[in-house]
Amino acid sequence: MGKKCVYCNDRVGKRECPALGGLICPVCCGEHRGVEIKCPTDCRYFQRGEKFQQEKRSEPYRKAWLEHNSDLLEEENYRLLNTVAIVERAVYLFYEEDQLLTDDRLITGLTELEKRLKPIEVPTQSLELTEFVHEVISDLIESGKVAKEQVREALARTIELAKDFSDGSRGLVQGLTGRVEEDYDLPETGEGEEIEPRESIITTPNQLNDYR
Repeated sequence: MGKKCVYCNDRVGKRECPALGGLICPVCCGEHRGVEIKCPTDCRYFQRGEKFQQEKRSEPYRKAWLEHNSDLLEEENYRLLNTVAIVERAVYLFYEEDQLLTDDRLITGLTELEKRLKPIEVPTQSLELTEFVHEVISDLIESGKVAKEQVREALARTIELAKDFSDGSRGLVQGLTGRVEEDYDLPETGEGEEIEPRESIITTPNQLNDYR
């Protein structure tokens, strides 16, 4: 009989868990990794599971995204669609630095940023994701490349979709980042990386990454 799982102390532990320092069963590893268990992101089980979930959830997120933004597609409002894409790509770049990002932290971070950009100043929390995305967006606003009003609307749309899609764990993060990897042109990672607005980011609902 093998050793019991270090997490549930019930099933047999079969995988080395660097976070807990013992053997964990596949069930607990799959259900709790990256949320209740703060996995090191170089753990092979975390990396393999994360990639699987991104591929699994990207298409449902894409369908939900198209439904939430169908009015912009019909109106061919590429400027606002592009601003939504800028927000999503900024979230993705933050995720690359913090792969344990949860749905709750993502939604709260963007909500705080939306409040910060309101015409009337309101108290906001200083959260890591909020500060990261705000820095990206502020540079574009100050240079006149995007309008603050468009950023607020893009944030509102992203937050609404995020709340509807979230499973209360990390399903939103995995769906959003998986879709961004598949549908958007991403810069090579490196120092001094910037996100630039495009003429348009979408031509048809089925070609999310074809630019005009």
